[in-house]
Amino acid sequence: MNLRRPYPYQTTMFYSLSRGKAWYDSLQFKADRRFSNGLQFLISYTWSKSLDLGQSGWFTAEEGPGGSASLQDFYHPELSKSLSGYDVPHFLSISSVYELPFGKGKPMLNRGPAAWILGNWQTNVIAQFRSGQPYNISVSGDVANVGNAVGWWNYARPNLVGDPKISNPTSARWFNPDAFSVPVLSYGSFGRNVLRTDGVTNIDFSLFKNVPLGERVSVQFRAEAFNVFNIMSLGAPNGLLNQPTTGQVSSLAQGINPRQMQMGLKIVF
Repeated sequence: MNLRRPYPYQTTMFYSLSRGKAWYDSLQFKADRRFSNGLQFLISYTWSKSLDLGQSGWFTAEEGPGGSASLQDFYHPELSKSLSGYDVPHFLSISSVYELPFGKGKPMLNRGPAAWILGNWQTNVIAQFRSGQPYNISVSGDVANVGNAVGWWNYARPNLVGDPKISNPTSARWFNPDAFSVPVLSYGSFGRNVLRTDGVTNIDFSLFKNVPLGERVSVQFRAEAFNVFNIMSLGAPNGLLNQPTTGQVSSLAQGINPRQMQMGLKIVF
């Protein structure tokens, strides 16, 4: 094995090298309304594309949600040119604050019991809608016979022998593992970061009520719901071939959790 290495006397080691290129292009849009008449909002949208020759692979840094997207052939990085692991073509984010027009100092129901009950309520929304991210398919072992002695370093990609996409992907089968085969004494023909994870939808909603207790002190009631519609945006599937869980998704997208609700009181003085 050592005789095939450029420096046969050197044992397996990791080092960093600045090599490669990346390209990022985007169209960005923002609509911002400052707080006026009880309403404030910020809407941002980005349409983008990110390409590179490969990720560092340094403990999955830059590799995206699936990992194992490092260079397959170190001496020919141009053959690995593809979407970056962090490529997100569409990203829409919305945040807003709206004070309901009821209560003291408001245009509607500004006196009497109705003003006390329905007044001083505020709604808040934070929402994001974005595309999924690319993930990679890899095979274990030193299939290209390059002298790799690190058991967990899955540098090679498989050969494509069928259609990896399925019509109705689920967490139990996100892609078709039978569309791939393991190369023999060669690099794989399947591209890097060709497949993509599920899109992400997350909406947080909160409802506040401010109750003044004199001129300087007030009590704020807060009811908050994170992922209020309990939308389960899936994470990346297991992209390592010939495993019992190949093609299965066992996690949610990064930053997404099942719905959480909480209430509280806050004294402002």
